Amino acid sequence: MLFYVTSNEFKFAGALKRVKPYGIELSQAKLDLDEVQSYSTEEIATKKGSSAFHQLKRPSLVSDVG
Repeated sequence: MLFYVTSNEFKFAGALKRVKPYGIELSQAKLDLDEVQSYSTEEIATKKGSSAFHQLKRPSLVSDVG
C-alpha cells in the first residue's frame, strides 16, 4: 500500500487512475505538511516526502509542480 499525500480529491483520482493498471494499491492521506519556500520543486517535494514518511511511518508519494 502506497499513500498519496494530498487533500486534492481530483489529484488523487488522477493518480489512482494512472497506477491502477500496474496493480499498485494507492490510498489518500490528508496530512498537514509544512511547505518549504524554495525555487527548487525538487527540494520542496523531497522535504514534503520526508515529512510525510515521518508522520505515516509508511511509504508515501507527494508531488509539487511549482
